[in-house]
Amino acid sequence: MNNCNMDCDECLSGCVFCDCVGLKTQYHSIVKDKYPVTKGHLLIIPKRHIETVDDYSDDEWKDLRTAIREAKELFGWCGVTVDYNIGVNDGVDAGQTIKHLHWHIIPRTENDGGKPCGIRNVFPEKAEYRESQVEKDETGYEFNHYYTGDY
Repeated sequence: MNNCNMDCDECLSGCVFCDCVGLKTQYHSIVKDKYPVTKGHLLIIPKRHIETVDDYSDDEWKDLRTAIREAKELFGWCGVTVDYNIGVNDGVDAGQTIKHLHWHIIPRTENDGGKPCGIRNVFPEKAEYRESQVEKDETGYEFNHYYTGDY
């Protein structure tokens, strides 16, 4: 039996995250990622079965900060650095494969094989920083728009 209090098809079919066992905060569980990209890669999973960050309550948002701090303490036990990336795949087009919100907390080291620009590598061809481009708004005012590609 899972600990989800919602009658949604995902929970009734056995959501893998609703039954996860790990370090607990008031509103989250912290577990090792089943397919880690670096040593110490963790997931922070809301205890309540929700799919998107839009479903978070104010209390769950506040507790997320506590969960991130707890995860960082776990990094020390793994012998890894305190540098890390935080990532969330919010929706199918963003790469979400399990319909239960979860945050990836990925420890980073100098020689872990990833590029230091981190999250920008979601689009590898745009990962490198480019010069800013000057644009004009509807009144003709020029402004610098810092981005790495076309909108």
